[in-house]
Amino acid sequence: MNKSKTMQSNTMNHTHSRFDGFIKSQLFKQLNKLQNCYLEIKDADGSYYFGDESSDLKASISVNSHEFYRAIAFHGSIGAAEQYIMNNWNACNLTNLVRVFVRNQDLLDDLEGGSAWLKNSILKIAVDKNSGKAYFATSKGIVAYNSDVAVYGDTLTEVYAYPNPSKKENDFITIDGRNGAHLPKGTNIKILDTAGNLVFETNIREGQESLGGKVVWNKTNLAGRKVASGIYIVLLIDNEKQKTSITKIAIIN
Repeated sequence: MNKSKTMQSNTMNHTHSRFDGFIKSQLFKQLNKLQNCYLEIKDADGSYYFGDESSDLKASISVNSHEFYRAIAFHGSIGAAEQYIMNNWNACNLTNLVRVFVRNQDLLDDLEGGSAWLKNSILKIAVDKNSGKAYFATSKGIVAYNSDVAVYGDTLTEVYAYPNPSKKENDFITIDGRNGAHLPKGTNIKILDTAGNLVFETNIREGQESLGGKVVWNKTNLAGRKVASGIYIVLLIDNEKQKTSITKIAIIN
């Protein structure tokens, strides 16, 4: 008998967007199709179980970052492999985990389609430019989320980062414009340490950031490793290389 159940944890501190939560829920709908196996997924929100508890084949995944769910949704097994290298998830028995998906080849094929399975459950997405609320039109109706999506700004203005200082329990830092302004598309963002070394770099461009005109940094460097405690300088320059902005971030691990 195929079944799934959830144990919630209210004691763990966690930060992720509502959109990530939506992606996670859609992925779990796919995992509910698992047969002839038993899979446990543990993350900061709790523990989740899929398949048949009486099965002789059991596997467990510990998720260290919600980026794991987004990577699988849009990049399939390649995304999962990249997240594994970045230590955003691990398995107590990797061989058993592989066997789980070998036994469920059809499900694996669906996930390999990248976001195809996600698109099948969503007919249209619209974002309210004023509130940032995202509306998902599905075959069963409309679902609204108070998302972290932000429209692109018209011009680069004063920026700030939050939470700041960023403590160990804060998984992400958001870089955005002040007074309701957002970053223009094409903005280049460089994060440097106090010695002037490049720690991280990205660009605001359509398709790269699901959050629109702001950047969410997971406090990792270009090698995918968590950065050390210290002061970091954020340099921004617009697409026309005419306007710049700067802010600082304090990280306490």
